[in-house]
Amino acid sequence: MNLKKLGYSTGKVLFPGLNVKVKLDNNQYFSNDGVVEDFNAHVNKLDSAFGRDSLTEKIPDSKIGLRYENHAFNGVQFIKLVNVFWKKRDPVQDIFVSGHESTHALMSFGKENYLLNELKKYNFTFNPFESYSDEDDIADVGGFLGVHKAGYDIVRICRGDDLDFIKEDILNSKKARNSFHFFKFNYNHS
Repeated sequence: MNLKKLGYSTGKVLFPGLNVKVKLDNNQYFSNDGVVEDFNAHVNKLDSAFGRDSLTEKIPDSKIGLRYENHAFNGVQFIKLVNVFWKKRDPVQDIFVSGHESTHALMSFGKENYLLNELKKYNFTFNPFESYSDEDDIADVGGFLGVHKAGYDIVRICRGDDLDFIKEDILNSKKARNSFHFFKFNYNHS
């Protein structure tokens, strides 16, 4: 099985949205699949490449981003494979969703330190791993960080009240407080 032909990389790999290069272990493989319109067909294609049965439970159409994990044996060791992909929206939403899904991937690989290092680099003074127990909340911080790193002024990325407490943590972060202005878009990742 040629993982490179399937789009996987190991070693130093760029994680989209977060725009950070991550050093993966030799048993960790990442694929940035980018924009995918039909998540069910894409996941079935991935499963088929590894000789797995198709999904029995459908991915809801309302889902706009996904981190998908597989494990395989390469003849020597078990390997972890993680794909991230999302539906096309507007550029800011695409950055937010890809940063969100890349943060999930970092956590899948046990590479949380990369998110923490990037937060510090951009003067965020809180640790989402200490502040939040929900992985999606932590991943939302990665989405915010990605939008900020892309040069957009952030505070209000709204999908109802879901992000309000994360937004407040960012606003209350002393070092980051003066570096944000307001814009708004809707993000819904069921």
